[in-house]
Amino acid sequence: TQSRSSAASDVYKRQGKGFAVVASSIKDLVKSSRDTLQYVRTVLEKLTLIHRDMQETRRMLKRSDEETKEY
Repeated sequence: TQSRSSAASDVYKRQGKGFAVVASSIKDLVKSSRDTLQYVRTVLEKLTLIHRDMQETRRMLKRSDEETKEY
């Protein structure tokens, strides 16, 4: 049979391994979240540029239509 101190040591080792697994999972989750946030940021930047281009095109078309009506 194991002594109490040996049994306690085994419990602490298992708890330490469990903590390491949880810590590793949290680290992976943080990295995944960071990567996802960067992806979302990139998509939003692209959408913002597309929206600006569309607004400018709309303004140009409106101007062109107004000029055409003058003739």
